[in-house]
Amino acid sequence: IYDQTSTESGSATSSQLNTSIPIKPQHTPLKQKAKTSHFLKNHRRISPVKQAIKMPQAELYPPTLQRFDKPRDALLKTFDQLDSSNWEIIMLGLKSMVRLMRYHPEQLENQMHMVCIQLTRSVRNLRSQVSRAACQATTELFTLKSKCLEQECDDLVCALLHRTADTNRFLRADATRALESMCDNLTPPKILNILTTKGALHQNALVRTTTAKLLHRLVERLGSDKVYTMPRENRDKFFVTGANLLLEGSLETRSYAKSIFRLLSDHPSYNRLLIEVIPARTYRNVEKTLKSIR
Repeated sequence: IYDQTSTESGSATSSQLNTSIPIKPQHTPLKQKAKTSHFLKNHRRISPVKQAIKMPQAELYPPTLQRFDKPRDALLKTFDQLDSSNWEIIMLGLKSMVRLMRYHPEQLENQMHMVCIQLTRSVRNLRSQVSRAACQATTELFTLKSKCLEQECDDLVCALLHRTADTNRFLRADATRALESMCDNLTPPKILNILTTKGALHQNALVRTTTAKLLHRLVERLGSDKVYTMPRENRDKFFVTGANLLLEGSLETRSYAKSIFRLLSDHPSYNRLLIEVIPARTYRNVEKTLKSIR
């Protein structure tokens, strides 16, 4: 009797527990969470930010810029603006500088040292808007073809070369355009000296790639006949620097170097100068490549 009553009371107690405390599945929240995260993960692939339409930016230095009534006073004010710590005021100074380049270049001729210092500082500015504006202004500066500019532009060109390896692709493009303007307007000996001493020996591979591109542009501008009629010291720089660029790890750099030798290979003295000018150790490493160019 005792066993029967205890069994009945035990079953009654268990039935009460079952009705009062419902048992929930333990893994359901985890499954729901997994489904939710999987759903969100699939939908994150479509990002509205990436699909946003990029509106074209307004031209920084439009052709509608006007000349100054008092250019001398404007030049002094421009230097003051470029010395400012406010980036927006610096932008105004750069715009004024471009106006002076276009309409009053005679005012800049005697102040070219200060002009290059100010532009170099702006190219190196940490704010990308200022640096890009300075690169675009420098593009117009080289079109002046000033002799004073050739004497003062070394630091400015070095700053531009450094910017061609920047993480900002728009800034890289602006710096490259400025250097292309330099290649198109300065005298060949000056361009060659800067590229072979500053660009080709730069620690950054991207800068060396830009240097190879600019050297190729210079050879295209001159033509092979003019290259061979240059003074021996300058002529040999094309061969030595070109051979060193053929040893670069970058395919793009090597392609530009090959194009340089391809342009030079039409001259009768080409094969002789390859052996005479290029160091023997370097020539052994690039001989197979040079033979494939012929």
